[in-house]
Amino acid sequence: MIPKQLALALLLGLGFVSATAAATNSVQPTVIIVVGAAGEEEFGKQFTEWSTKWTAAAAKASAKSVLIGTSKETNDLAQVESALSAETKETDAELWLVLIGHGTFTANEAAFNLRGPDLTAARLATLLKPFKRPVAVIDCSSASGPFVSALAGQNRVIVSATRSGSEVNFARFGQHMADAIGSTEADLDKDGQTSLLEAFILGSARTQEFYKSNERLATEHALLDDNGDGLGVQGDWFRGVRAVKKPKDNATADGTLANQFVLVRSDAENRFDAAFRARRSQLEGELEKLRQLKATLSEADYLARMEPIAHALARTYAHADGRGAVIAPQADGQISLLARDAVVHGLVLRYEPQPHKNTLGYWTRTNDWAAWSFTSSKAGDYDVEILQACGKGSGGSRIALLSGTNRIETAVFETGAFTNFVWRSIGSMTLPTGTNSIEVRVVSKPGGAVMDLREVRLKPKSGT
Repeated sequence: MIPKQLALALLLGLGFVSATAAATNSVQPTVIIVVGAAGEEEFGKQFTEWSTKWTAAAAKASAKSVLIGTSKETNDLAQVESALSAETKETDAELWLVLIGHGTFTANEAAFNLRGPDLTAARLATLLKPFKRPVAVIDCSSASGPFVSALAGQNRVIVSATRSGSEVNFARFGQHMADAIGSTEADLDKDGQTSLLEAFILGSARTQEFYKSNERLATEHALLDDNGDGLGVQGDWFRGVRAVKKPKDNATADGTLANQFVLVRSDAENRFDAAFRARRSQLEGELEKLRQLKATLSEADYLARMEPIAHALARTYAHADGRGAVIAPQADGQISLLARDAVVHGLVLRYEPQPHKNTLGYWTRTNDWAAWSFTSSKAGDYDVEILQACGKGSGGSRIALLSGTNRIETAVFETGAFTNFVWRSIGSMTLPTGTNSIEVRVVSKPGGAVMDLREVRLKPKSGT
């Protein structure tokens, strides 16, 4: 049973994506790693170690990787400009730019130190201006804070090792970011992968731990900005991956976009393509904005605003997951409509892929419903059966199966548990040849949940 207060949490989790997700990741992200001028051999060794970890993470992610600052070339700025110029400006694939080295802040101008001319925040802003794709800039240098305000924008995540240009001492943040980005150690939401937000939170915490354990005054405070306001927030703004402090002027909280930037993806996530992730990011951003308004809305208004976003998100997952496809009849004309193939509409109803479930579950709202598209090889009458389960005390709901002008209404029987599935014959329908659709909707729900539904089966009657 899912109380109404948990509807949003369930929706944001959206764990109903099956393990048989469909689209392969056909758009390759790019990771440009820039190693700055070391100045001293000791720093050079550390920068090489950090860049090696980023390169390994990029390789693990099957990303395009560009390493600048380690060759015999002496004008690294020209190489940065060339690498960015060569990148596609409009695509759903992420562009990661990682700056590892020292920084300076003089005459109100922040710069990343390179061999040859330095890369200023203003110059980098100009180089990134044509990009309409998702961009993440991770500046691990000292005095890097001003890069946040200079580079912030829509569809961008900007990370700096310091919160201002006055924090000019050697920055250790880069070490901890490099350690976290390719490891699941920072996986706060336990989805099998580490997002840029999670790496930032752990990297920030580990950096502050260094100063505290050595009883030293912290000379760096990392920032992250992904809402475009250019202000940035520190790692202590978050509990888990959710911001617990409010930004100024009712701006969207930072962190939502950064949590969607994942370099080394889990096997399940890697089955989705970049276009799917871009659409999902957009919708989840809308949900996050709505969540921040929750305290100002009535429950009815809140749910009414949430529902169209939830439907769009469900349709996005269904399309990527292969659900919603037209189901063909078996050789004998029988049509099997499985829970995993359903297109789910609503806030809570979801597909549960666990082997002992394999069902549509969490059916606690009367407005949630499921649908299938299918073809019938022969016109005629079909017996309709459902494979349902219903826990003790939740029986008595009434459901309707709708297809064209057909309507079958029936009561849900208790089966003793939501894992005890029983076949039931509930009536018949007359179907034409060709493509059809069927919906399962709730008429009434006296208990806590409607039922779990594993399958709807249509059997041609004799003579059909």
